Amino acid sequence: MQVVLIEWDGKKPPTTYYNRLESIGLVVRGNKEDRNLSPMVRREMRVPEKLRTNNGDIPSIIFQEGAVMCSNEQLARTVAQYAHEARAKNVVIVSGMAEEYAMDVNDAKVMNKLENMLGRRGRPAKDMTKQNWTVTCHDECAVYRVEDAKYVPTCPRCHSPNIFSRVGDIAAYAMPTGGDIFECWKRLRFSTGRFEVCEEGQSEAPPIFACSITGDDFNVVCNMERSKTFVNEIAKIESKDGRKMALKILDAVFTARNFLSDKARRDARLNAVLPLYEKGVLPTEASIIESPNEYDMLDGSHVDPKMIASVWMRAIRK
Repeated sequence: MQVVLIEWDGKKPPTTYYNRLESIGLVVRGNKEDRNLSPMVRREMRVPEKLRTNNGDIPSIIFQEGAVMCSNEQLARTVAQYAHEARAKNVVIVSGMAEEYAMDVNDAKVMNKLENMLGRRGRPAKDMTKQNWTVTCHDECAVYRVEDAKYVPTCPRCHSPNIFSRVGDIAAYAMPTGGDIFECWKRLRFSTGRFEVCEEGQSEAPPIFACSITGDDFNVVCNMERSKTFVNEIAKIESKDGRKMALKILDAVFTARNFLSDKARRDARLNAVLPLYEKGVLPTEASIIESPNEYDMLDGSHVDPKMIASVWMRAIRK
């Protein structure tokens, strides 16, 4: 599925544009008489029977004026060119799989967290005090400082609600030079009792016995340390690329397994594995399917698939 995203910048697309799309078989308007059906269903009904797919895929239709769903690349590029000729301000083509939205367990957790923080729509309560916050983004595996805010509902950079925020300054510790890499990582990331990315500093990281890891965090950390494949990979990465890179991979796998959906991990893994296959890596070396219990570094591909693939080639490829 290719989706052409078009920004008309508030202007109405010209009639010629609509006529061209109608001419190549894209439905611009559906039957508005049956309001019990969604606009998308009404438009699908106007697609000729011979042009409909038999496997349940969504046919090529205009989802709205700024989004045209196309079943193949060439149609998407044709629509994009018509939009350019009609003087659209911006036109991009996105490739992906279309699926109907339905709230899952993770969505419910995120929404409950946001609503508990934001409360009623409108202005925050007047008695809330503005403070400085430390925000760890689980999607980016990065830490940010947010100043003079009453609350922080999302990452200040990517705007993901998949974060952990607390009042106070960002922790800064010196990199432990010796000892087990997993112990080093836990000392640097769990000094506050929750996973939190820290900055480099001069202070010594808290001792391991002072770091509290509980709940889902504890379960994921245990699985990381029990996964022989992952433990061996981290050892090779530390030897080849250094301790900082090993910590990045540990962050990536922990956040992926703890805070990302199965679909998000699957899509990210695919984007990392395909370049490896193009370089001759076999599926037996780098599986496209994650194991439910045995973790590996490709689980953390969401942070940067190209970077993960590059590290894998340097450190893991025999």
